[in-house]
Amino acid sequence: MPPDEFAGGDIPVASTPAEPDRRKRLRLLVARLPVDPDLAPAVTPPLRHGPTAVVVAVGGVAGACARHALALAWPHHAGTWPWSPLLTNVSGCLGLAVLLVVLAERLPRARYIRPLLGTGVLGGYTTFSTFTVDVVQMVHAERLLSAAGYVVTMVVGMLFAVLLGLVLARAALRLANPHRWHRQIRHARVTPGGDRP
Repeated sequence: MPPDEFAGGDIPVASTPAEPDRRKRLRLLVARLPVDPDLAPAVTPPLRHGPTAVVVAVGGVAGACARHALALAWPHHAGTWPWSPLLTNVSGCLGLAVLLVVLAERLPRARYIRPLLGTGVLGGYTTFSTFTVDVVQMVHAERLLSAAGYVVTMVVGMLFAVLLGLVLARAALRLANPHRWHRQIRHARVTPGGDRP
């Protein structure tokens, strides 16, 4: 290579050591896995605002009715430990995690399922306003330890529900179609030039 290509002391790209094959295959695999349908306009068709607003509204009504029914079935008094909002938010996070995995892995071209079920149903089903009111009522009732424990339990429970939903949904999809995961790994082993390492 001519000396002028080394101006400034830069090392040419061709002379840098190649990454291990395993790391390269992993990068290719991760790059090809769907993460969020909203971030892949080539995969997900663009949404129209009118129909999207309708399905979100319909789903929101259904989710809010389900939350109200759960609150009526499991009522609590002001200042006491509110089990129904805790169950609502934790189960909603679990359902949203499962939904996103299924949409990303099986239904990437579905236009209105995510606005209907995710934003609509689960958005109307889960509640942070009730959670906030319950914490304020506990504080006013001078149950500070219960309020702090409720906040920690809610946040940790929701995060755990999301992780559990992701793991369970991906495991279920692999069991339902075990060959698909192996095809993804084999596909990732092929370099962009078409040659196998």
